[in-house]
Amino acid sequence: MKNLIAIFVILPALVGASERRHWVFFRDKGVYTKFDIARLSEEYPQECVRRRARVGVSFDESDLPVFEEYIRSVEQAGGRIHTVSKWLNAVSINASPEVLAQIETFPFVRKITPVGWFYRGSPEEPVSAMPLRVDSIYGVSYNQLKSLDIPTLHYFGYTGRGIRIGVFDTGFNLQHRCFQRVNIIAAYDFVNNDTIVHNEPGVDAESQHNHGTMVLSLIAGYEPGYFIGGAYGADFILAKTEDISSETPLEEDNWIRAGEWAESLGVDIVTSSLGYWDWYVPSQMDGRTATITVGALRLARLGVLVCTANGNSGPGPVSIVAPADADSVISVGAIDMDDSVAVFSSRGPTADGRIKPDLVAPGVYVAVALPTGPSDYLLGSGTSFATPIMASLCALILQIHPDWQPMRVIEELKRTSTFTEEPNNDYGWGKPNAIFGSAREDSATYIYFLHQGWNLVSFPVYVRDGFRFPAQIGGFYAYNGRAYEEMDTLLVVGAGYFVLMERDTVVRVSGEPFRSVSILLHRGWNLIGGDISYHDERRVGINPRSAIYPGSLYLYDALEKRYRPAKGTGPTRGYWVLLNGDAVYMLGR
Repeated sequence: MKNLIAIFVILPALVGASERRHWVFFRDKGVYTKFDIARLSEEYPQECVRRRARVGVSFDESDLPVFEEYIRSVEQAGGRIHTVSKWLNAVSINASPEVLAQIETFPFVRKITPVGWFYRGSPEEPVSAMPLRVDSIYGVSYNQLKSLDIPTLHYFGYTGRGIRIGVFDTGFNLQHRCFQRVNIIAAYDFVNNDTIVHNEPGVDAESQHNHGTMVLSLIAGYEPGYFIGGAYGADFILAKTEDISSETPLEEDNWIRAGEWAESLGVDIVTSSLGYWDWYVPSQMDGRTATITVGALRLARLGVLVCTANGNSGPGPVSIVAPADADSVISVGAIDMDDSVAVFSSRGPTADGRIKPDLVAPGVYVAVALPTGPSDYLLGSGTSFATPIMASLCALILQIHPDWQPMRVIEELKRTSTFTEEPNNDYGWGKPNAIFGSAREDSATYIYFLHQGWNLVSFPVYVRDGFRFPAQIGGFYAYNGRAYEEMDTLLVVGAGYFVLMERDTVVRVSGEPFRSVSILLHRGWNLIGGDISYHDERRVGINPRSAIYPGSLYLYDALEKRYRPAKGTGPTRGYWVLLNGDAVYMLGR
């Protein structure tokens, strides 16, 4: 490991152009009938129609095209159209102040506002590949995925299959070896208005597609033994939305246009690692002012899960970037491999006092594809890289729970993340876990990912007397303080059990929810079970707290087949804990 490549959103200087791009918002959609709206469901792909139906959202006036007469009037006045947005009922135009003043007098114009923008400096270029291999299957990508327990879901066949992920970025070099099997269903360049998303000689800067290539590799990469992305089995919609030229401001209207396009193609998740701040002042980071935030909220309302970088501006008053200020998206901060927040990771709160980021993921020294070559990998840092890892986890959860709406995914991840009991503006609700975040089907049903061999489990519901897993060998083994004992009768909520499985099994277990439970623990080693949500080691419900030896909480990793320290407890897993005296373990508090 010779070099660290850090990718940051660079905040800019000012632009003095006489023709800044502006949004022109219209008052209505002109003349239309209810039959025009009814026909919309026949014009969209079934993937889009089904996703909207899942969240109970019908096609409405927002889906109708912008009235052509309004567009023509703007053009005739001298405005040069750049983007037409049906969701915003607006066009973005280049026009002189005199032309804007004339357009503002039109009776069908509601308001005119500048298009949000920022300058993005060139990222530091990689100078060498990273030669280290960490895992025989995952290569250099193992640690960053294992941090969220993603390899466990891969092991059981959850790779994002059937989920459509939209990646909005600078472009994509698909010649890298890790993209040989990627399934791309659509791609479009919103900068040059064509379908070429890699670098175009004579058109793009040499490093144009670098950032997007690295981001895409974190989700879609697949080169066993060297590198594996978090949701390599998903289908991808690629949008080139940013021009990295240092002379050109990055403008939010490309993002809005890409959002409408991807949504119409049935996208399930959008991951965006570039945020917009420079035009907007901190007081406008309120979740409803920035135009790009309005676009992200529209995507969320239509059933699209939006993952967006929280920003790389570090600690400071409202250092987040739009659309991370939206309340229905996952804004992602960055942590290192020791789970400490990155110094550059932007902090909340939003201008209206909400906690941001929402969640955090590895974003320091993470392995990514080398964008300038066909085969190598390197290290990079930034919330830009934490975001696609989070999007990968969301894709796996949606594959397991295809009926879940975006807010259900967000709620389950927050409930089972490391700071769920005390969210803050550094970590948000903390680092999620793939097993915990996907475990709860409802209050009475949980999913178990059981490996062939021994597993350490617990039950956050009362299961029936005599319960057994399919393919289970023998009974459940509890620990009584001196020895293991096989249990063939009623299993206790709050206790941990070893179980031996004949084969790998994914099973849903239903039982009766509990409100509160207390069990007695004894001096020495005890097997305990996880609660219905995550509890940090400091907040595990053992009373007195002084009975716990610090650092004595352990789980059994059935994938790696070894014990490892646990920083907290979560649903369906069992844990060892060492006590210096008798205590009471309380759940459901």
